Amino acid sequence: MQRSSHITGYQLRAKDGTIGRIEDLLFDERHFGVRWVVIDTGTWLPGRKVLLPPNALSAPDTRAREYPVDLEKDQIKEAPGPASDQPVSRQMETDIYGYYGWTPYWYGGFGYPAPGGMVPAGAVPFTAPVLPEEARDMETSDPGDPKLRSATEVTGYHVEATDGTIGHVEDVMVDETEWAIRYPEVRHLGAGFSGSAHGRPFEIKGLGWQTAWQGT
Repeated sequence: MQRSSHITGYQLRAKDGTIGRIEDLLFDERHFGVRWVVIDTGTWLPGRKVLLPPNALSAPDTRAREYPVDLEKDQIKEAPGPASDQPVSRQMETDIYGYYGWTPYWYGGFGYPAPGGMVPAGAVPFTAPVLPEEARDMETSDPGDPKLRSATEVTGYHVEATDGTIGHVEDVMVDETEWAIRYPEVRHLGAGFSGSAHGRPFEIKGLGWQTAWQGT
């Protein structure tokens, strides 16, 4: 289990060199599965962000703070992806999965290859697999909004209980085995109390995008 703030900053190394560093994690607000790792490519591909499913990453080298990726730089360079200020749409997700020949997570999870597609080393299905009826809904839903949220964005959000404000999100805890957000780390604001606490995602009622994370 790692804080998202610890994962960000790790370098990603392709077969033939470094491609950049992890800038953010994008998670599905319904299942709390981490769907994309956002990579800042720096001076290699100026003005571009690279998106990779987190299970495309092999086991990290914690001393070097680096994740190996079983891809070559030219493959990554030619892949579709957003500009630095462009949101991730469902069509963009579809294009990325199609380019690499991987089955999208809404059809059973990353790790199950499309015909003729490749599977990165160590790939396993995501936690909380999407059900068939949900996959159909996701495919036909608004193509501009796949319901992804940024781990960096939610940091600092207020946490509201039924009877008032609890505190704010200080970080989110990520299970790297299944690439899922397990709970937010909350900094309490109550009088006479200082410290952090953890709230499980299944106890969270909803995410209000006026900087409030509503919990039970």
